Amino acid sequence: MPSIDQVVAQLRGKNCWAVVAGEGRGSMFTLHIGARLQRNRPQSAFADAHDLHMFQGEYGVFAKLCAWRLMQSADLRCTWNDTPGLIETELTRLCELSVVNAVLSPAYDLRLEFTKGYLLELFCDQSRGNGDSYALRDPLRWFRVHHAGEVTESIRSKSA
Repeated sequence: MPSIDQVVAQLRGKNCWAVVAGEGRGSMFTLHIGARLQRNRPQSAFADAHDLHMFQGEYGVFAKLCAWRLMQSADLRCTWNDTPGLIETELTRLCELSVVNAVLSPAYDLRLEFTKGYLLELFCDQSRGNGDSYALRDPLRWFRVHHAGEVTESIRSKSA
């Protein structure tokens, strides 16, 4: 089975086709990347233009309790500390862009470079606590990056 580093590398060349962010989510967001995979059961929580109630990304990036920022070239577009409306507007710009590079640092900071000069960085920046900084999903597993850089892996539920 691939390691988290190998799954990060597999993001290269894949398109981001949906972003879940904005009102009611604070600074948390989810990116759906790669092929659209049909869900085993429709998810009533999603009713939008991306058909997320019926499909999910082959890969997913879920930012939970971490600092992050979105840049376009040298311009800071938004961060974890902005309003949900701005976060949604700016992160949605990643839809239909391709991941051109994906790097995981030794401290488990995640760096995703997209076409059109966009750069999304997630920082595993807390040394204590028991929450997840962010999670990365592939078709079979979840990798959860916890505070202090601890990584756990779990098999994905068949009901998703």
